[in-house]
Amino acid sequence: MASRAHEPPLHPCRPIRPLPTLGCGGLPRITHRARGACLMARAWIEDLWLTDDATSAERRSLSSAADPAKAKVSPVHRKARFGLGRRWLVYWMEPLPNGGLKRRKKSFAAKDDAEAWRTQVDDDMRSGRYVDMESGAHTFAEAAELWFATRTSVRPQSLERYRIDYRRYIEPRWNNTPVGSITTIQIALWVADLVRGDPITGRKPLKPNTMTMIRLVFRGALGVAVSQRWIMGDPSADVQWPKSQKSSKHVYLTTEQIDALAEACDRLSLNPRHASIAGDGTLILFLAYTGLRIGEAAALTVSDVDLHRHVVHVSKTRTGANGYWTGTGPTKNGLPRDVHFPTFLDARLATLAGDRAPSAPMFPNARGGWLTYNGWHDHRFKPAVRDADLSYIDGLTTHSLRHTYASMLIGHGADVKTVQRLMGHSSAKMTLDTYADLWPGNDRAIVSILDDVWAKTH
Repeated sequence: MASRAHEPPLHPCRPIRPLPTLGCGGLPRITHRARGACLMARAWIEDLWLTDDATSAERRSLSSAADPAKAKVSPVHRKARFGLGRRWLVYWMEPLPNGGLKRRKKSFAAKDDAEAWRTQVDDDMRSGRYVDMESGAHTFAEAAELWFATRTSVRPQSLERYRIDYRRYIEPRWNNTPVGSITTIQIALWVADLVRGDPITGRKPLKPNTMTMIRLVFRGALGVAVSQRWIMGDPSADVQWPKSQKSSKHVYLTTEQIDALAEACDRLSLNPRHASIAGDGTLILFLAYTGLRIGEAAALTVSDVDLHRHVVHVSKTRTGANGYWTGTGPTKNGLPRDVHFPTFLDARLATLAGDRAPSAPMFPNARGGWLTYNGWHDHRFKPAVRDADLSYIDGLTTHSLRHTYASMLIGHGADVKTVQRLMGHSSAKMTLDTYADLWPGNDRAIVSILDDVWAKTH
């Protein structure tokens, strides 16, 4: 039998007669007639070691042999690459945007892997999920930047927090990685490393809530890669991420504790080591009896406080990340609101406003500029908590003053819509979910109603 070593490999797309002209690498060029067949077959497999007419016994011998050279295969049935490199090569015709076709190939050591790849390519092409190989070369950084650029509805301070987490935890590992090369196991190992920390370098384990933020950014970037058809699916979909922990129970202060905290802040303001405009105690009372967020109070100007009507106009908040406020933006729900404050604050607020310009900060820092959260919290609030002997209250923060305001409203009969409006919540559901423990239950009343219904029919 004449040797067929120099004949082109057989595959479903090759016409039988006449033999096609050999192209690059000894592969047949695709004729117009063969192109139609390729579109139907989409992908096919070539054995790089054996010719098509090798016997079943030879194929079994090669499959079971640890060394291909020792397999019982006739030299006539051995191809030029017999025993060299990977044995199986998958070809497929990739559709181009201009309507043309481009031949692709990928090699495999095992036939099962080659069959799985061929099946996947066939299925993806038929379903429209196919992604060309060059698309997977786009880096994770490209996907992340597109994700950040499309977060138009996210508050600036939240977006800055996302960027900080990206630069700190995601960028060092994934920034220049092609999205097409990212695997599920790589992501799982990275997540586990962040959760464990590193005792050698002193890197602390990340808390579940921080991991939730990282997950949001990481999966968001991969979602962009999928939508851009750079990858076929999200490799992080099956990764187990730590579940975020629910916030601990809210802290509600008594009026006596509020007064003690405000007096402690006033004493700190008189201390030469902590000298500032005497508004720290006023700010404590203001937060507790208006329910404003600390960022909203810090963004108030003198003109926002109407001492005659006892109303404060809330339309903005200080923005930044991790307590470092660098600008001013809209409130959390994006809507302005008017909040009434009690008359006993009149004298304090009038003294604080003085004759300063209407555009000046209502609650300034020691130099008369805009207040920063970290500075005020670390040098005023925390020392005042210690000075007022309130350190025993676990979870006491500036936000506890806002929760206290809500508890006073609900405790004195305010309905959910009123509380929602004054607190600046985006919906009544948020108000109910946040303060469900404060509304008195009506279980006993419901039992009485059911008893009455039963009694009327029996």
